[in-house]
Amino acid sequence: MQTDADLVRWCANLYGYGNVTPENAGFEYILYPDKDDGVCCALARVGDDDIVVFRGSLTPLDWFRDFLAIPHELADHPQLGDVHAGFAIGMDDALGNLLPRLRNSVYVTGHSLGAARATIFSGLLMAIAKPPVARVVFGEPRSGCARLSSIVRRISRNASYRNVWGGSVDLVTTVPTDPPYKRATPLTDVHEQPKAFDSWGLLARHHLGLYAKAVGVEGIDI
Repeated sequence: MQTDADLVRWCANLYGYGNVTPENAGFEYILYPDKDDGVCCALARVGDDDIVVFRGSLTPLDWFRDFLAIPHELADHPQLGDVHAGFAIGMDDALGNLLPRLRNSVYVTGHSLGAARATIFSGLLMAIAKPPVARVVFGEPRSGCARLSSIVRRISRNASYRNVWGGSVDLVTTVPTDPPYKRATPLTDVHEQPKAFDSWGLLARHHLGLYAKAVGVEGIDI
């Protein structure tokens, strides 16, 4: 069984930090944005468990899609209802590349944009009757509306972490607006102090390293 600490490490591995790169982190398979319509994701294998990881925003295309917050029904997956159009682009490609590689015990995780994509991916797995063992995400923006939320809610282990410090929350977890966007499960609040005068400014609470520290993993500065 993979812990939340295990999963946040894999999220960090896909970004790369310190001497860790995605290539030397032990992934079984990595799908880079230039091969997958802009989505960066990877598959790790630990024993009988498969861990699907979605990376957060790093490229200009990532940031553009973050702001493409138009509710949109996927033509091939109407059962998910309306989802965030920008987050959904490329997810069919990700599913098509990953699905043949997945075994029975699947964990889905991600940070930021990757957290939103992890939720959509979890919904896609549910729609094809291949439910993941767990969906654990960090700093997650809302990615879908009522129907996606109701589907993802049925996953037996669900956690979406939000960092709260000094009377303010990780602002990424407040967008897009509710309504129409919804959450599958209530947020799990953690309380990790960002650095003073952090260059991310109002988004200083969003660092993956803070979420890692909150679940017991030190030394990740992302």
